Amino acid sequence: MEQSLTWYVCRRLALGLGLIAAVSAVLLISDYRARKTKAASRVPRVALLQFASRPVLDNAMQGIRDSLAEKGYVSGETVDFVGFNAEGDMVTANTVAQSIVDGNFDMVVSISTPSLQTMASANRAGKLTHVFGVVTDPFSCEVGITGEEPGDHPSWMAGIGTFQPVAMTLELLHQMNPRAKKVGMAMNPADACSVACLEKAVAATERLGLELLVAQVENTSGVYEAATALAARGADALFIGGDNTVEAAVESVVRAGNAAKIPVFACSPEHIDIGVMVGVGANYYEVGRAVGQMAGDVLAGELAPADVAVADLMPRRLALNQQALALMDASWRFPPELLEGADLIIDPSGRRLEKAPKEEILKPLFKTCWNVHFIAFVEAPMVDEWLEGWREETTALKLVEGKHYRLTYRNAQGDMATLNAILDAAIGDGADILLTTSTPTLQATVQKNPDIPLVFGLTANPMLAGVGKSYTDHLPWLTGIGTMSDYATMAAIVRECLPQARRVGSLVNPSEDNSEFNCAQTKAALAAVGIELVTMSTSQSAEVPNGAQALASADISAICQALGNLHDASFPAIAAAAHQAGIPLFAYSTGQAVSGGAAIAVARDYRQGGRDQARMMLRVMNGTPIGGIPIENISRTVITVNQEHARKSGFVVPPSVLSRADTVIEGKE
Repeated sequence: MEQSLTWYVCRRLALGLGLIAAVSAVLLISDYRARKTKAASRVPRVALLQFASRPVLDNAMQGIRDSLAEKGYVSGETVDFVGFNAEGDMVTANTVAQSIVDGNFDMVVSISTPSLQTMASANRAGKLTHVFGVVTDPFSCEVGITGEEPGDHPSWMAGIGTFQPVAMTLELLHQMNPRAKKVGMAMNPADACSVACLEKAVAATERLGLELLVAQVENTSGVYEAATALAARGADALFIGGDNTVEAAVESVVRAGNAAKIPVFACSPEHIDIGVMVGVGANYYEVGRAVGQMAGDVLAGELAPADVAVADLMPRRLALNQQALALMDASWRFPPELLEGADLIIDPSGRRLEKAPKEEILKPLFKTCWNVHFIAFVEAPMVDEWLEGWREETTALKLVEGKHYRLTYRNAQGDMATLNAILDAAIGDGADILLTTSTPTLQATVQKNPDIPLVFGLTANPMLAGVGKSYTDHLPWLTGIGTMSDYATMAAIVRECLPQARRVGSLVNPSEDNSEFNCAQTKAALAAVGIELVTMSTSQSAEVPNGAQALASADISAICQALGNLHDASFPAIAAAAHQAGIPLFAYSTGQAVSGGAAIAVARDYRQGGRDQARMMLRVMNGTPIGGIPIENISRTVITVNQEHARKSGFVVPPSVLSRADTVIEGKE
């Protein structure tokens, strides 16, 4: 036993000493080369510091090199790059950092939290410029970064944070299996990244109604035992946050998960190659490009580190592993819209299917307070959900109202004259960017053709509003988030709930393009499952109660109300007519099921739509040409069942629908 322990210690020391010797040799050779060539031509010397060899860090470093090359910094010609890798050893990392400070470099570019911490410790006197990236939470690293303002960090330091999408990953987990109740998370309490992610995970699981099980580890050798213990405690899934220790032993987590037949979710897309079922995180190549762009600007004298605000950058990348899914029970599923929106998929045969990366380099350098005008047409539950999501995402993106933007929110209350006056007021106020919800608001803005960037939302078919020919071929001053309903899923739910139904009804507003379009799409989807849609026209709010009663009295089995501003605002009258007639009511808005009277809602996640709009707004703020940003659709559909509303109509929701609903509201018996 004693000999074994001695051999283990010697082997560890040999690894550390070998790495240190190698680093020293590189520094001696590079320093000799620098002294030899200094008299002939002085080019900047840049150290590239990487903590370990992992796909995330390798991709980021490649992005840094590519971005610097595009700015004219070619290794061996216009710049002298020297790369260092501590291979995950903290003793070596500290030695490397001190050697870089003493090594006659002009700049160091570091990636990962440990590299930031070790480099900042060695460079406390500010001997050389330090640009960092791929750091989960720079503010909790205790390196002198106290806030987001340019003066809130050492003057020789600049960089970009990339907080792991903890909440988003856990929301996907909940979406893929609403019946999952417990999530297991192994973490190293000595890792600042892991602690920051744990705080986010605690908040997210509480909001989603999940129980978070935590197991602490000190090193990679304890990860498998911790993951196995979490499975034994009843975890329905395992979650990996931004923990350097656990990420270095992903195979162990996957092995424990597969043994227990529970999936692994990670905040890193690259991990699906190892067997993780879902990986959602940053495109670290793009993060690296942004870091390289910043480093190049500093090297060129175009940007002073002291003038840089430390902000967060998260160009999202979603990866799904269908082979891993096949190992799990039937409660886990990949919704079709999620597969469609994935950037990387491992299909059931093991093929790696990857979409071309989006051009999405953001510059988190806020140099002005943007004058933002947010304009809505009517008050409705979906508008409230959208705005809540927008506010949540701006907070997550660390956009601070009063510092990064000044917000003016106005609602036209369904009146076109008021809407036009609000638009004129926004233009007159010198708005820097316009945000809108609803088709009428988008149409009115397009007609005014303001010379102001517009990011629209809550519009089923933007083409009907005159924005252009397609999602990629649109007016050069706008982009946005489309909200075309999931008509096919709605039709399937109606048929499943009402197997004998032949006719259902919907009100339609012939003076509103959005209402007519949604009605036509609903009609086509229902026809595909053998159901006829009966429509009745109402054009004013005063007509809706009588129109709804007349519709409910017709020979129909249910009301499946298509979206439209008039009928969204008047939905309580439609619900009252359906309840009085004793027929179920189906809706396309979650809020209409939660509190509006509908028994079932098959809805786009409007809260997610608001988040998407906020991220798109940030891209515009950061200088991405708006005309080159494709219009996008919300990718997520949610099913909400309200048992109390169903009982009011004498309707029993089938167990098959209840089992796959995202939310079931029991209400009062």
